[in-house]
Amino acid sequence: MAAVDPEDILLTPAEVAEIFRVDGATIRKWAKAGTLKVSYLPGGRMRRYHQEDVYAVLRGEGSEAVRKARAEAKAAGVIGADDD
Repeated sequence: MAAVDPEDILLTPAEVAEIFRVDGATIRKWAKAGTLKVSYLPGGRMRRYHQEDVYAVLRGEGSEAVRKARAEAKAAGVIGADDD
């Protein structure tokens, strides 16, 4: 069995919200702001997020929007100061 590329693993909005310990509305807000890249399944209605993109935000990598989301997560107590 071939290894799965992390870029190919898609997460649901609920899974992403659980990772960040925020409401699904926050995930939608971050996607709309460009903080998280969103993909749509065929049919265009179901959102999915690439696992690697989600963990890049957690690691603090990426754009200013990513840094802002990380700061919001820290303020909400999702990410501790020692996680930097």
